[in-house]
Amino acid sequence: MMTDPLKNGVLVVQTIRNNIMASTLLATTAITLSSLISVFSIRYYAHVSFLGTVPTWKDNKESIEYVARNLNRGSLFWSLGLRAFYVSFPLFLWIFGPIPMFICCCVMSCILYFLDTTSSFTQNLHSHSIRQVTKTDDVELAADLS
Repeated sequence: MMTDPLKNGVLVVQTIRNNIMASTLLATTAITLSSLISVFSIRYYAHVSFLGTVPTWKDNKESIEYVARNLNRGSLFWSLGLRAFYVSFPLFLWIFGPIPMFICCCVMSCILYFLDTTSSFTQNLHSHSIRQVTKTDDVELAADLS
């Protein structure tokens, strides 16, 4: 193509333009997909923030369960979005080669193992809150029976 620029000059420019357009399309797609993850976690939390302020009767457990279910869904999507964010680090390091990506994968595996397993402090914290909820339910049950 470089031997006859008058004849093939347009072809070279169009080839470069096509490559730029393809990379722009891929970058836009990647940004859109990562934005979708954040939209789901944010949407449920925003919905729960409105629902949490709506007054309800004490006997109406359906509305309370609905709010709790949406809060759990928001937490799930937040967790998935955070995991996708964690996975993006090794994928980004692939640009620099397989060795930085492998090292980042090993470090990320250790970090995720630490985050997924509970230490004795958090286990005691969770078991204490479960015992307290059980005591509160027992008191309410005793008051209802009286």
